[in-house]
Amino acid sequence: MGYSLDFGWLADATGAIARGAAMTILLIAVT
Repeated sequence: MGYSLDFGWLADATGAIARGAAMTILLIAVT
């Protein structure tokens, strides 16, 4: 919540990428 407006979109993008990477790694590990 401490992000400024300039970095708000960056935090959202980073979170989305992190979740995507985590899901990909999880799928690869399970397969």
